[in-house]
This record gives sequence, C-alpha cells and structure tokens, in this order.
Amino acid sequence: MKQCLKLAAVLTLIVFADLVIPSQCDAQLSVGLGGLPAQTFDTLPPASHWTTRSTPGAAADITTLVQMEAEVQTNFAGLITLPLSSVSGALPGANTLGMFASSPLNLATRVTGNRCTLLMATLRNDSGADRAALTVSYDFGSAAPVTEQVPGHAVYFSLTGLPGSWQPVPDLTGTNGPPQKTAVLPLGSWPTNALLYLLWADDNGSLTSDTAYSIDNFSVASLATAPVVTGQPADQSASPGGNVVFNLGLIGMPPFHFQWRKDGVEIPGATNQSLALVNVQPGDAGNYSVLITNAFGSTLSSNAALAVGCLAGVVITTQPLSQTLNAGANFSLAAAATGTVPRTYQWRRNGVPLPGATNAMFTLGSAQNADSGLYSVLVTNCAGNVASSNAVISIANAPVVLVGLTNFLWKYDQSGTDLGTAWREPLLDDQAWLSGRGIFALENLALLTPLTNTVLSLPNDGGGQIITYYFRTHFSFTGEMAGAQLVSSNYFDDGAVVYLNGSEALRYNMPGGDVSYFTLASAALQEGVFVISNLPPPLLVAGDNVLAVEVHQVNQTSSDVAFGMQLTLVPAPPTPLQFISSPISAAVVEGYGV
Repeated sequence: MKQCLKLAAVLTLIVFADLVIPSQCDAQLSVGLGGLPAQTFDTLPPASHWTTRSTPGAAADITTLVQMEAEVQTNFAGLITLPLSSVSGALPGANTLGMFASSPLNLATRVTGNRCTLLMATLRNDSGADRAALTVSYDFGSAAPVTEQVPGHAVYFSLTGLPGSWQPVPDLTGTNGPPQKTAVLPLGSWPTNALLYLLWADDNGSLTSDTAYSIDNFSVASLATAPVVTGQPADQSASPGGNVVFNLGLIGMPPFHFQWRKDGVEIPGATNQSLALVNVQPGDAGNYSVLITNAFGSTLSSNAALAVGCLAGVVITTQPLSQTLNAGANFSLAAAATGTVPRTYQWRRNGVPLPGATNAMFTLGSAQNADSGLYSVLVTNCAGNVASSNAVISIANAPVVLVGLTNFLWKYDQSGTDLGTAWREPLLDDQAWLSGRGIFALENLALLTPLTNTVLSLPNDGGGQIITYYFRTHFSFTGEMAGAQLVSSNYFDDGAVVYLNGSEALRYNMPGGDVSYFTLASAALQEGVFVISNLPPPLLVAGDNVLAVEVHQVNQTSSDVAFGMQLTLVPAPPTPLQFISSPISAAVVEGYGV
C-alpha cells in the first residue's frame, strides 16, 4: 500500500503541470448498472475512494457560502490526494484533514488550524453506458454543535476535477432538512469509464471548537432513463443529385432502436443512428426526425428540414492566408464556404489548376522556391463558382554557407609583427602565410576543444607575447544578392575587426578609431559565447571574395586565444510583381498621337 500511495503522489506531481487528473493504484468507487451500494465505512476507505486536503489559512477566513464557493473553485482534484486519518472515539478531535472515525464507523470533519477542509469521493462509471443523472444519498450527522458562519458541509461535483468546474449541490449543502440527505446530480453526460468527483467543504469557523460533521451509509443510484438527445439532426440543403447525412448525438442505456421518419412517416429500413440520403431529388425535400427507443422509454428528435434545389450560391467565409517560409518547410492553405451542396474545390497557383488539389484544404510538403506564387481556390456548386482571394506564398531558397565554421581553409599570421593595413586588401599575396582550418584556438574550454582544428601560439618565435593575429580566406559567390542577408556566426577571444573585400564589415569588442597591431580589445568578455552579426550585403561581390579578420588580445598576459567564423547567405523570399502605375484612358482626334 505504501508503494501505491507513493506512486499516486508521483503521478500527481507529474501531471499537475498539464492539469490532468492522476490515476490511482486501486479502483475508484464503482458505479455499476445498479448504482453504488451503501458504503457503511466498516473499515478505513482506501485513498482511491476517499481523499482529503487542508487548504492553508486561518479561522474566519471564510464566513459566507459565496466565499466558500470561490475557495472551492480554485481547487484541482489532482491535489486532493491525502488519505483519511483514522481516529477513535464518539466525538472526533479537531483536525485539519477529513477523518475516518473507527468507533462510530463514519467519515467526519472537525476543522481547525486552516482555512477549510476538503473531503472528496472519486467515482467511476462502470454501468456500461453514458449517464445523464445520478441520485446521491447519505446519512448526515453533527456532534458538539456550535453556531458557525457556514454551517454544515458545502457540497459540489465535477466531471473533470479542474479548477472552476465545481458545480454546487444545494440539496446536500448546509444542516437543514432530514438526517438522510438526497440529491439528484444533473450530469448531462457522464461517459462510461469516466470519473466523477464529489467534494465536501467544511470551513474553519471563528469559534475555538467547530462542530463535528459526519457522513455514513453513502450510496449512489444510477438513474435509468429514456434516451437523451444531445445533438439534434441539423437542417440541410442539397442540389438535385447531391448526398446528405443526418447525424444524431444521444446518451442513455443501450441497446437503442432507431426509426427515421420523413414528414412523420416511417422510412423503411432507416434504423441506424445516422440517416444517409444519396442522389436526392425534389421529392426528398421535407422534415426528417428520428424516434429513439430503449428499455426505459422513447424520445423523438426535433425536425431537420431538407431543402432540395439550387437554393444558395457559393459564399467564401474563410479566405486562404498569405505565408512566408523557408525552402523545405510545409505549408497549408484552407478555405471555408457556404452554399447549396455539393460544393467542389479546385486550388490554383498563378491561375493554373493544381492536379488533385480538390479539398477545402491544400497542403504542400517540402516546399521549394519554385513553389512560390499566388494561390487561390475556385469553389463551385449548382449556382456557379466563386474564386477566393489570392494568398501570396513566398518561399526563400535555403541558406547558403559561404564560409564554414570548421574545416574551412584559412591563411593566418601569428608572427607577432605589425602588418599595417595592406594585409586586408583583396589583392594581397598571402601564399607565404601559414595555412590552417578553423576553428583556431589555444583554449581549454570544453565547448571549443572538439571544434579546434588549428592550435595557435601565445608567444611568437622570438618569445614575445602575440597581441594580434591575422586571418584571410577566399570564397566564391554567384547567386542573387537583392534583399538577402549576410549572417556571420563568430567566436572571438578577445576582440576582432572583420573586413570584406577590403572594407570594414564588423567590429566586435574593439575601441573606435584606427586599429593597429598594438590595439587591445576593449574588455575581457564571458567565454564560450558565439556572436551572431549581420555584415553589410553591398560589400559582397559576384565571383571571388576576400574575408580578412584581425583578432586582438585584451592584454599582453592573456592565457588563451580563439577565432572561428561562419558566413551564411540567407536569401530573401520572392515577392509578386506589382504594378506601380497603369495606362490611363484617353480620347484623341484621329490622326493625332497620344
């Protein structure tokens, strides 16, 4: 049993974030076809049947039934999970929790030390059918009565156990009436195998000792009723030759017998829960209803009118929406329309029908740039067709990596000498420079170690501390630049200036003004952080491009250095052509120009 309670507690913690009622190790109180027999509480009930909770607060926090209901509505059944405490004696002592009184053999509350005490029963529908109502009965008792602000228990039920879902049960609330309390719970629809929560709330009055309230001989009667229609058949219209289906929702005790009628006359063979009419003609127009019967009675649905004819043209009520996305993504377009059925759909791109795209929703997977365009749908019925508005679908080409972060070949100089400014010019001959692949580093940072392909030196060959490192690489570009973004993902330790084709494109953690070999980085920044920046797209040229980077230390005693860079071109999504001016009509005299 301890393992069971422990599992229930764990489940409660796991599911509370999603507001889902936790399962229990033992079965809940089972309401079968004949209901729930009287619970006489000869033994301590398990926590799967009855649980309790103490809500934090003090005496007289709740002084009215309105305040009590507000408190109850904040509660979630998944938190009311504590087992009842077992006490003895004809008059139970005050307790923050609900109790099992082993001497009189009943359940009791006698509140102290909190705002209020909650007592909850968990029931499961094992009757084999949905239930519209239940009758709850039990013996209510009190001992050592005193005057209280909210006398007796305030009683509620919920089909979900969620906050805000608790419905009051006036016939069970308070101390008035006979000792045996009885109430009918209007459930609407309690599905088979679903749970139902009954909650008793007892406030902590302002007096020193509250009244002790008890519950005994608790029973539930499962009311057997005639079928209850929960979803009436709906009016419909169709053009000649169309198909229609009338549907019905209901609850009650099966088995059911169905008999559909047209204008009050039984339709031979129409004995299913739904009625399907194929190839309807004007003679099929009329009022349709269904008589549902079970062992406890019969229920007649309301009439659903069928109109046959071309009664209404197409009206598009939901237009497809424009979207912008990257290549490889999926997109869906949807439209909704009214009008006489049947209605057909044909999706189009740039006015051309798309084969097989004949549903109210159109979906395209792994879309590419070539799929961009103006999408619309043509909806047709017996009265004609109507075209939707255009949805502009713009699909950008996939980003192109121009310079890779790792394994991309660079030329570099770590001689510890001032190279001036000529080193960053595109035409510089750098063949004598060292060659290596990124990332370049002398670093013990766990993030960089597996990415490092070239190890740098801190002192130069002469033993002096290197202040500035120089890097150069070439890449080729032949694509479309208009509207695109040039995105740089960088790792600089400590500061850097980036040049593209000889012009400064990015300055990071460096002072303003001219920069030389001896210029130190502005500050020692947090390590392990990649920096994302945009470089000016106009600096990019068609064909060969030169990227040059100088990396500066923050001081002359720095113990590490690192450089890595990835350059990515993010193409702009296409945009449809738009006329910014149109020809103007004119009247002219024959023989004159316009």
